[in-house]
Amino acid sequence: MSELSRRALLGWLAAGTACTWLGPAAARTRRGWVDVHHHFIPPGYAESFAQMRAADGSTVPVPPTNWDLQRDLEDMDRGGVSTAILSMFVPPTLGTVAQRAQLARLINEAAA
Repeated sequence: MSELSRRALLGWLAAGTACTWLGPAAARTRRGWVDVHHHFIPPGYAESFAQMRAADGSTVPVPPTNWDLQRDLEDMDRGGVSTAILSMFVPPTLGTVAQRAQLARLINEAAA
């Protein structure tokens, strides 16, 4: 097994630092920001969540229902975001396994 020289180590650290500093700037100027934690609420989610909550007698608040894809895309454009990695509000373990599976399918199909 070969040892890493101090010069090689410093070279790797410099390259990593340059990528960290220059990478986001380059992405910003060419393609825009990447939002790595972007929430969305698909149609039907709040209704399903409310039904599961009522069946369990839970007091977990129902998420807002005014999310709109077109408005979200416009907000991304205004903020210079070109790509968003969707993130979903996951309810606590409410409802039955079948209800949670149905809700997961609704979320996945809407995100796709």
